[in-house]
Amino acid sequence: MSALLRVERPAAGEPEGLLVLHHGRGADEHDLLPLGDALDPGRRLLIVSPRAPITLPGWQGYHWYAVPRVGYPDPVTFRTAQAKLAELHDELWSISGVGPERTVFGGFSMGAVMSYAMGLDPGRPVPAGILALSGFIPEVEGWAPDLQGRPGMPVFIAHGRADAVIDVGFGRAAAQLLSEAGLNAGYEWGKITGSIVQPSGIAGGLQGGYNWQSGSFVFGGETDIQVSGADDTFAPYKFSNPWFGTLRGRAGYAFNNVLFYGTLGLAYGGLKGEIGGLDENKTHVGWAGGFGVEFGFAPNWSAKAEYLYMDLSDRAYSITGVNNGFETNILRFGVNYHF
Repeated sequence: MSALLRVERPAAGEPEGLLVLHHGRGADEHDLLPLGDALDPGRRLLIVSPRAPITLPGWQGYHWYAVPRVGYPDPVTFRTAQAKLAELHDELWSISGVGPERTVFGGFSMGAVMSYAMGLDPGRPVPAGILALSGFIPEVEGWAPDLQGRPGMPVFIAHGRADAVIDVGFGRAAAQLLSEAGLNAGYEWGKITGSIVQPSGIAGGLQGGYNWQSGSFVFGGETDIQVSGADDTFAPYKFSNPWFGTLRGRAGYAFNNVLFYGTLGLAYGGLKGEIGGLDENKTHVGWAGGFGVEFGFAPNWSAKAEYLYMDLSDRAYSITGVNNGFETNILRFGVNYHF
């Protein structure tokens, strides 16, 4: 039997799901149980709220781990809490017959941290979702969240902007780490190699990616697909770049809600050459790199400005009789929504 004390609110009938609520710092197992009633007034769910395993000198109530610094749980007490919660969760799944695929981990403050820790742990089953209120994804030596193994897992994040204990930046960082998607628009100007044609024009499209944060350092990946109006005509030749895309890594440094980053990776795109009523279309592969700044301006929203240099490698064109490629500069602005 689990070593953690707990209180339960049973479902009205056979439970359709399981909601495990982890209380915050200095509270106990009774603290969040009323939240369960508010979330599930029809009593379709079995709701369980465990008591954290430790007490700390000078503090009332119970705690999941010691806090040397906000955002960085003490590794020993953190891992102890993880082990005890894993034992509890396994027991609940066995007794109730409700598996992890119908279980949501929820919590406030420290409890939100433990919900992330259990829901994103690479050695634990994937739950149906996470409900995180005023928490953060923990930074603990030897532990890292498994993001790639949990695609599409719903996560609800709420965080007060005036939170004096856990700054709202932690909540925004968690949202950015888990997922992002957005739109962008900008301008590109460049030159066709092997020619003096210099296409330029407006470009815009969609972008998406993942980020993860270690302290103030942010790492991630981003992909985008763009349509472009860049073209140019010189003498009999016309070249255009109707579309392009990139798949890049990002690394940067965050100051509160502002991220400065560099980016480098794969690029690909189309070139269209035209002369005398004939046209030739080819897809090129190359690389792209640049830098940018992104800042959070509202809950779940950020805006960014970015410069990219893109080099699409040469290919043979019959209409020109030489090899042509595309070297271009892109300045764009975008918005991202962080799930």
